[in-house]
Amino acid sequence: MTPQEQRMLAEVLRRLAAYMAERRILITILKEAVRDNRSPQDWEKELHRLRETPEYHAFLEQFEPIFSQLDQAADLEELMPLIQKIIEGKAPN
Repeated sequence: MTPQEQRMLAEVLRRLAAYMAERRILITILKEAVRDNRSPQDWEKELHRLRETPEYHAFLEQFEPIFSQLDQAADLEELMPLIQKIIEGKAPN
């Protein structure tokens, strides 16, 4: 894998991690709306607010060492365990 391909893969996985975090945020917003018997009309504002929380940033930052390793990994055998760590990541509530 070329260095450019490795950087591109790391960027794709960074975006995947962000989507994983945002998915959990959106699930939380919907569950709270159902619990409170209200329509989640302000979900976008709530999403933006929750993106600024320490939990959201901590979730994303936990993968940064993995992304750095991805940039330096030489072959797919090295990459697969790193990718698995990201896939198994748990997003904040």
